[in-house]
Amino acid sequence: MTDRQKQWLVRILIGGLIGVAVLVPVGGLFNDLVSGGLLAMGTHTPFRLVSWELERLAGPAALAVQLGLYFLMGAVVGVSTLPFAGDGATLVHRSLAHFAATAGALTLLVCLCGWNWGKVVPLVVYLALLAAVYLLIWLARWVGWYAELAAIREKLGLSPRRGKKERD
Repeated sequence: MTDRQKQWLVRILIGGLIGVAVLVPVGGLFNDLVSGGLLAMGTHTPFRLVSWELERLAGPAALAVQLGLYFLMGAVVGVSTLPFAGDGATLVHRSLAHFAATAGALTLLVCLCGWNWGKVVPLVVYLALLAAVYLLIWLARWVGWYAELAAIREKLGLSPRRGKKERD
């Protein structure tokens, strides 16, 4: 196993375990919300990890399915902490593939756990929130990379990058 593969495996395992630890209470809250417990006046359902829809869908394996989905979501997020590539085009392609995998995992989680109230609109909202978070992280990384590049250029005594008009 190469060092890179070991890094991926470690990030997947750590991210998956954190995903389970974080999504168990969050999933319980979502399950309670969509089952009407917190939204209905005066009634509150007891905490349930497994959603009603998933329980009907998977029978006794529902808990394993839901925990597996939580692990998958955490693993996808854990992998995102690794650098994807050294050049721009490959970085963009791998980032888009990662976003698609994350969106797929989120879609499975939302649909199988019943967090979409049986409608498409909440799923679109979840995916829009995911896209917004993804874009914010990308913007923060780009600003960080740009600042690092400027610091390196300054330490090397290179002039700041000139615009097209200044070069002509």
